[in-house]
Amino acid sequence: MSEIGAEWASSQPPHMVRQQQLRVGMTLREAVDAWGMPKTFNRICETHGCFMQYVYPGDRYIYLKNSNPDTPNSGYRVVGWQD
Repeated sequence: MSEIGAEWASSQPPHMVRQQQLRVGMTLREAVDAWGMPKTFNRICETHGCFMQYVYPGDRYIYLKNSNPDTPNSGYRVVGWQD
């Protein structure tokens, strides 16, 4: 897991990331800091936004949504997970 440095600009309490905890509304970066990089991911974009599923070993998943389809590569937030 990455160290939390001076550049950390998180809205989530640092202890959640250190403890590998997720919370609805976390940014994509915060989720990756908590669980690490996924094994693979799936993405689909529709008129009302883009959705991403991060796939981890052991049947663990993070579900993310970006409500702005004009920026499909940024602005993702955690909407759920399975561990």
